[in-house]
Amino acid sequence: HKQLRGADFSEIDNSFIQNYGKILAHLMFYDGNSYLHPRDDAPKIMDVYSNLTNVEKHLHVGVARARKMYVLYPWQGKTVLCEGAVMPYYEFTHTTRLNDADWKTMLDSRQRPATPDWFSTILDGDDLTVFEFQD
Repeated sequence: HKQLRGADFSEIDNSFIQNYGKILAHLMFYDGNSYLHPRDDAPKIMDVYSNLTNVEKHLHVGVARARKMYVLYPWQGKTVLCEGAVMPYYEFTHTTRLNDADWKTMLDSRQRPATPDWFSTILDGDDLTVFEFQD
């Protein structure tokens, strides 16, 4: 809201912005300079429903590795290029209950499920997403 109003950021605001990556890393249980030796543990999967009586399938939801996202953002009459990340979202049924290791293997194979249609507006292709916000 401050940015949109053109108000100055406080010292606390600036500290939050400068340390946002560290805050996110802490939430994912990374310590130190994890970017020097990153772990490949972002893909997570959870079975949210099982129907073994009728169709013998498990409904899963999961996220994959973060992908770069660029946003063209209008600011003070100019367009600013911002860089960030998006974690692709998946929901699908499978005949077995998957764990995170199974999910990571599936993501790296030809059996990777498609993302939901609604997510295609966020994820464009496999590597890069670009948005342009309008005033």
